[in-house]
Amino acid sequence: MTVDLGLAWWLVVAVAAGVAAAGAVAAWRGRSPVGRGIAGTLAVQGAVIAVAAPFVMDESGMSMVGGALTKEQYARLADADCARFSARSGMLGTAEELSTLADEMKRLVPMFWEAYGVMGTLVPPEDEMPTAMAWMNAMARAGRELEAVRDAARREDARGVDAANARFGEVAMETTALSSKLEMRVCWQP
Repeated sequence: MTVDLGLAWWLVVAVAAGVAAAGAVAAWRGRSPVGRGIAGTLAVQGAVIAVAAPFVMDESGMSMVGGALTKEQYARLADADCARFSARSGMLGTAEELSTLADEMKRLVPMFWEAYGVMGTLVPPEDEMPTAMAWMNAMARAGRELEAVRDAARREDARGVDAANARFGEVAMETTALSSKLEMRVCWQP
């Protein structure tokens, strides 16, 4: 059984160590025996997690410590980031007016670039590097077209929105093909 926290192992260690320290202080200074018992239990659990995390966690999380990922790890982590982006962006509505589209894109574009930034922290396997770089470049072009849609919608330029959407569609086809080559199941997949 695996649990994916979506956090780097060192961040889990830092949080667990903080919980252990706070629990130890609360156990030592607490007045209630029940409260001291709970705090002591948290201190022990935090210490165990802080010590064990570097040994049991997959180093292919957000940390670059482990070097290049396997093809499967790269696809799994990229898909996890795409799923987070999809869940967040799925909360946006469907705009029919340019002003509404501008508002929606104002929220979507930063989410896209945040997800793109996370993708940039992943190190693909050496033999997948050219495909992964082409994929990242295609996603950057897609992000610029999303910005163009946003900007045209702000100007209430329907033709500009249509043109940017058409360019986005072309880039999306390329990105979909590249993500398939990288064996992703979520990113840019229909």
